[in-house]
Amino acid sequence: MTDEISVQLNPELKRRFETYCSDRALNSSEVITALIKCCLCEHEYSPKGTLPAASCISFDAQPCAHLTLNDLDLDLICKVGLNAARLELLPADCDPQDPQALIRAWGLTKLGQLNNAACILFARSPAEFLPQCVLSIASFSGSDKNVLLHQSKFTGNLFYLLEQGQSCCRHYLPLKNKSNGKREDDNLCLPIKALREALINALCFRDYRAPNGSVTVNIFDDHTVVANIGILPEHWNAPQLKTDHPSAPRNPIIARVLYAGGKMEGLGRGIGAMQQYCQTAGVSLPEICSEAGWLKVIFRYPYLFKHDKFVPPEEIPFQVTALIAALGFDRLSARELMTRIGLKGRDNFIQNYLTRALNLGFVEMAYPSSPRHPRQKYHLTLSGRGLYELYQQSR
Repeated sequence: MTDEISVQLNPELKRRFETYCSDRALNSSEVITALIKCCLCEHEYSPKGTLPAASCISFDAQPCAHLTLNDLDLDLICKVGLNAARLELLPADCDPQDPQALIRAWGLTKLGQLNNAACILFARSPAEFLPQCVLSIASFSGSDKNVLLHQSKFTGNLFYLLEQGQSCCRHYLPLKNKSNGKREDDNLCLPIKALREALINALCFRDYRAPNGSVTVNIFDDHTVVANIGILPEHWNAPQLKTDHPSAPRNPIIARVLYAGGKMEGLGRGIGAMQQYCQTAGVSLPEICSEAGWLKVIFRYPYLFKHDKFVPPEEIPFQVTALIAALGFDRLSARELMTRIGLKGRDNFIQNYLTRALNLGFVEMAYPSSPRHPRQKYHLTLSGRGLYELYQQSR
């Protein structure tokens, strides 16, 4: 039976099939299983013909059961195709206004069936096939989740989720200057382009295998967290993502289409783009962490003050800057702070340094209900730490 099947396979599949079946006595059902594995495997087999789990194709390349051409947004496919043609990222013989030609060019089929990438990217109602195509956005008062202000949940294809996510974040993000009241990009406490890159990365690189998973954006008064379910590749860690690193997309077909459609500047450049946008806007570089099966990007916007007025870094009094630099990540008494700054006059320190920093929300007391506590010490708030890190980066 193996010989009969082998003759009908293309050369690559024939090689895979014969490699796996060599030195094995297989019954009919095992032969069929071997054939399926050979068709679905995207990496080379080992000399022993083993089939490690890591060698199976990515989730986005796997066939999506019952998905048909009628379920896809053909206008959206052509729109992305035209953009890809404009960027010269389509084969010369591919008609950017022919949805089926684009589907073939982008590898959106597997074994004659539309795959999960086609569903995630272009389905009108992808949740009917993959309920995990969800984006959740919430905003909270303060720095934790105790007081929920707004919550939105979107289901749709990746392009729809990206558009709705940007729009919703523009509406929920705190303003630099509330007295202005205008929700323009330059009045938001976080550069929207950096947040957009984080959203693209989360939607593109998340682990879609979890049917109850989603991409989440939580917006607080002093920071925003973009999180997606999924772990880093083996031997990778979060700090590596901030340096030059090779690209290893979890969903390579989705990444390829996003790049062709102009939504990604290039594979492996998302984190660098976020950092650049944050530096240009004078915001701390994003923090990246991996915990409990989630990958998180944390943006801190340090210039939210108690009186809701935005003060650019260059307008912060030099006394406050000196106190922040001296305090760092430590917890110090007033006397210890004076020593670090090099001051002798306590009244001058209290009035021009400490009180200003407290009023601006950069410093807080260890015992806020008892300002004259004998063991009173001071430490930086989240905003203060963000500003301290910004100063450290500029050195």
